[in-house]
Amino acid sequence: MVEFMEFAQSDRVPAVKLVMLDFAKDEVIHEQTLGAVRSRRGRPEQIATPADIRWPMVQEFLRSSNLSVNTRKLYERELKRFLGWTQCPWSDLKLRHLGSYKEYLMDLEVSEGKTLAKNSLNSALTAIKSYFKWLCQYHPELCPVNPTEGLKFEKVPLPPAQSLTPEEMDRVWNAIAQRTETRLRDLVLVHLLAHALRAGEVVSANVGSFDGRLVTITQTKNKKPRIVPLSQAGQQAVQDYLAARRERGEAVSPESALILSHHQGWEGDRLSYHGIYFAVERIGELAQLPNLHPHQFRHTGATSLLRMGIDPAHVRRLIGHEDERSTRRYTLAYEQEGAIEAFYRAQRESNNEQVVYAKGLSREQRQLLIGMAEMTGKTPLYQDDLDQGEVSFARLWQENIAGLERMLEDVKRLPERLGVAVEKLEDVKRLPQKLGVAAAERETVEGETYPMFAKLQNHRQEINVLLKVKVEDRTLAGRSKAKVRREIENQILVRYQVVKLGRGEYDLTIPFEKEDEVAVIVSEMLWEMDTLAELEDCWVEHEFTGVVL
Repeated sequence: MVEFMEFAQSDRVPAVKLVMLDFAKDEVIHEQTLGAVRSRRGRPEQIATPADIRWPMVQEFLRSSNLSVNTRKLYERELKRFLGWTQCPWSDLKLRHLGSYKEYLMDLEVSEGKTLAKNSLNSALTAIKSYFKWLCQYHPELCPVNPTEGLKFEKVPLPPAQSLTPEEMDRVWNAIAQRTETRLRDLVLVHLLAHALRAGEVVSANVGSFDGRLVTITQTKNKKPRIVPLSQAGQQAVQDYLAARRERGEAVSPESALILSHHQGWEGDRLSYHGIYFAVERIGELAQLPNLHPHQFRHTGATSLLRMGIDPAHVRRLIGHEDERSTRRYTLAYEQEGAIEAFYRAQRESNNEQVVYAKGLSREQRQLLIGMAEMTGKTPLYQDDLDQGEVSFARLWQENIAGLERMLEDVKRLPERLGVAVEKLEDVKRLPQKLGVAAAERETVEGETYPMFAKLQNHRQEINVLLKVKVEDRTLAGRSKAKVRREIENQILVRYQVVKLGRGEYDLTIPFEKEDEVAVIVSEMLWEMDTLAELEDCWVEHEFTGVVL
């Protein structure tokens, strides 16, 4: 004993005091934690850092784990709460202790009369399960058995996507048009969010992230970079915004922030996460959409991609989801609409009604429906609407026939009213020229209005285009080339009454009303091809070899 004391004094080993942990203290800690929660409402409570030898191990876990900033904050808060709940050593914890802690969380009041939501409860359990999995793997001497194995999450019904309707999106665009100083900036912001970018991804984007067509996101939630193709409207919005910044004398470089703040005191700085929320709130006020938030645009964009008929696997790639369960909420509304239509379709067929669906229509029938819709002032029927095949020929006919009949009655009375001989429909189309009056100015005759003049003038035309498409694989393996070629044929070219002439050679029929529409239609078609190819690590070479009017 003396020898030990001399050794201790010579090496100056400090005295160590062993303290037995008292589990009776847990109840006191429960009340203290509960009181801290009740004192702060509407925000995550601030939990004091434990003065505990176990805390450095938690810090090691947080530092070594590949967590996003927000996830790390959540894990830190929940592990602090757990340390405050029990002083039991890690090796002594059992599943029953974790079950008791789960019950404690379920009864925890976060505000008066309100307990933790199931999602928040599951987030807390996720933090604990992740920590103990790491602890058992890297420090088995401290925790040889994972006490969270068998700990069940609370079942949470899948929430519906918080998508905006087309009418609400129109109000958003109109609200942005009313913004003066920030109009161009806000237009780019909403376009990026509506292409399913997260707010944090928009914050991190630089000018160099945009190549004129695609936005490359490097700082993502799952740490995996992704490429997001922008629509033509989105591309133009970004180009106009950057051009305006250069005109104001800004030295725009690839490292410059893609979107800037206009807030006093931070003007010209990178738009922050909270700045995005503030800007969207202002837009929501103008659009009379209370509680509008940035993530609603992401939901809207994801749902729109599915309704466009894009493969869910491609949608997951575009919006940055790894697990198909994360995308499931966006498919619910789309599948519900399809189920309703399938029910009524089956009901009509069970009643022996002869129904012809748009997908099976001939080219002449399609053109007739398109012409009827335009001549009667109905919403235009575009080729992709007909290709979806979810609406019957009979229904489309009935929706338009009444207006067409009224228009034809008016046409029959035109000769005697105008004193012009009309032998065939082509003569009706040339009536304004015969009378020497421009179609736009000839809106009334003898006090009556004839809007069909404009409809007849703007009759749909079409051109035949010969297109050559070549798909190349970036990986040089060549495995995706055939898949991309099939998707281009089945999802894009099929809208234009495609006739396959040979390998990679096609004859397309493109309908249009005005000549300047052809370039827009072709541009959108090529953009969709490039997007499909990018998703499979391929690229497309396309060449128009002939155009026949």
